[in-house]
Amino acid sequence: MPRLTSLSLILRLVFGPAVVVGLTLGSLGSRLGPPSANNADLWLHGVAYGGLTLILVALFGRPVICALVSLAISGTLEGLQALVSRRVSSWEDAMTNAAGVALAFIVLLCLRACWAGRSPTRRPS
Repeated sequence: MPRLTSLSLILRLVFGPAVVVGLTLGSLGSRLGPPSANNADLWLHGVAYGGLTLILVALFGRPVICALVSLAISGTLEGLQALVSRRVSSWEDAMTNAAGVALAFIVLLCLRACWAGRSPTRRPS
């Protein structure tokens, strides 16, 4: 396992939880505007949870675990929205969150496959 530098440790201990807290406040806080027509806010859900997955992988590695953590956070926040009077929990939001996580995971797998064939020590001839 690589040795953690103080900067990477600070990023992991501060930035990761800050992203999760921001997502929580955004999910459970009051809406910024009226409900969107035609579920246009679903794009935000997919981007938010796909982005969360990418950020967690960048901070901690382990794409499978980070994707599962993102799904757990998504399910938890959607469930908590049912308890908040100004918010509504919906299966559409949960499925869009999961689709964002899945898309980010697929992108990570493709990037890993592309980078697997490259040698970091290869020198030009």
